[in-house]
Amino acid sequence: MGGLLVGRDAECAALRGCLAVAEAGPAPVVLVTGEAGAGKTTLVERVLATTATHVLRGRAAAWACPAYEVVASALRPAVRSAAQPVPAVLAQVLPELGALPAEPSPAALAAAVCAVVAAAAGGRAVTLFLDDLQWADEASLDLLAALADAAGGLPVALVGCYRSDELPRGHRLRAVRAVLRRNHRLAEIELGPLGDDDVTQMLTGLWGAAPEPGLAAVVASRADGLPFAVEELAFALRDAGRLAYRDGAVTLAGAGSAPVPDGIREAVLLRAARLTDEERALLEAAAVAGIEFDVDIVLAAAGAAAWPDGFTGSGLLTEARDGRASFRHPLTQEAAYADIPWSRRRRLHRALASTLAGHDAAPALIAVHHLAARDFGPARRALLAAAEEHYAVHAYRDAARALRTALEHWPPGEQDDSRLVVIDRLARCAEMCSEYADAVMLLRELADGQERRGDSRALAGTRRRLALAHELRGQWESALTAREAAAVAFSAAGVPAEAAIDRLAMAAHLRSAASFSAALAALSAASADAQACGRTDLLLRIQGLRGNVLARQGQPRTQERHYSVPILQWTATFFTEQGLAADTRACAAALSQ
Repeated sequence: MGGLLVGRDAECAALRGCLAVAEAGPAPVVLVTGEAGAGKTTLVERVLATTATHVLRGRAAAWACPAYEVVASALRPAVRSAAQPVPAVLAQVLPELGALPAEPSPAALAAAVCAVVAAAAGGRAVTLFLDDLQWADEASLDLLAALADAAGGLPVALVGCYRSDELPRGHRLRAVRAVLRRNHRLAEIELGPLGDDDVTQMLTGLWGAAPEPGLAAVVASRADGLPFAVEELAFALRDAGRLAYRDGAVTLAGAGSAPVPDGIREAVLLRAARLTDEERALLEAAAVAGIEFDVDIVLAAAGAAAWPDGFTGSGLLTEARDGRASFRHPLTQEAAYADIPWSRRRRLHRALASTLAGHDAAPALIAVHHLAARDFGPARRALLAAAEEHYAVHAYRDAARALRTALEHWPPGEQDDSRLVVIDRLARCAEMCSEYADAVMLLRELADGQERRGDSRALAGTRRRLALAHELRGQWESALTAREAAAVAFSAAGVPAEAAIDRLAMAAHLRSAASFSAALAALSAASADAQACGRTDLLLRIQGLRGNVLARQGQPRTQERHYSVPILQWTATFFTEQGLAADTRACAAALSQ
């Protein structure tokens, strides 16, 4: 927004107060919110520029990106400048560092991130500023609460911005905010629309003279109080020569004959109208590529030879640096994108997907362009590749989102083995995220498919997972049914030991529920399975649980003794085969009693 900030004194003071708290001790996570164009980023940057804090910046992309990318983009400069080796767990966020951790540990990962961030500041206070969180990957958002805890003992402030008008029900940031609020670690600063006096003040600063009251009122009504919209309208009118300076005031040229653009989109189009055909083609390709883009990739997609000199002078784009450029504001990109005819937009998405694939871009980004081009076959393959990348770094929610999108675009009526593999992986993502209602639904679908294929071994494992999901939801009747079905499937697959394990689990629950007769019946079936495979260890566990059930029933030990003889015989044989003479003698003594 050109650095101009008006009407935000209270919000600036609130943010400064939060940063001051961070220097002294545990501080809340500060989330600055408002509509698109409300000036969130400008406010944060203005405040940060007036403090002594060191700043690490990360910004989420509107298009899909690798997991943890918003955190990784902020962390990479600190890792590159680190004097000491960084913790190995950071490979989860920065895979280029080496081997990934075998198991996820949000607390360990957050502690490592905060330690590296603090070290980068060289003893000064440091702010981790994460912008556009409405577009952030879910792995980054899930890490936010853990970062708040890890930053408690360090002079580290966490500041984020997000669009309040792009946070639908079910957005992961809503759940993260709830956790932070519950833990008393959240401070929110909301930016509302500017008042008419603020708009007049802003126009005066942009035009160098006060606007005539009628012109200020028209701009204020068209801008809806959004600072970025005020700026775009002001620049569009100025650059189109629609302003006249009379008697120290600004008015419309031609006594009002030149109308004020009707909002941001018209203001952007007014600027774009001055571009050459070649520049307009590049602008469209850039708008399809996203807010920030690789210049060479946009040139290839547009079929252009070189980036035109002075192209960024239109005020729509930033200057290209290190082979990258960006739109001046996300709303500028959105306006330019909305003006592209649908058929041309689709061709550009297809061209970008092809170009990105040739540059080994992230599969998630390639998938976005294939989907927009309605090339669902390549999109599905890219989504599955993206899901595997997310799964490898324990970003299970992001993997699940990619897998669900792939299933939504699966060929109708095609129920092949590869689809079952996707459902299996999606179910595992749900299990890892403790979303057991989704896991139950997916596991049932997976079991149906495996049953149709006659794959008893796979079916048994799925039914065991289904039982566990029901148990974790407290649905014990359903869990028992699934356990029995798993045991039957394991027996049919020729794996009686696994059948015995499931029936042991059934018996343990039935014992706890005081269903003693049912528990004994399950143990009898489990014993037959264990004897069929010669698993003495399972027989001993079965006998121990059976004794406990009988004791709770109040039955005499003679009944238990009658049952234990074959168990002891099995045990003695096992100890003899293992050369455990003392244990063998103990079993013999027990049998002689």
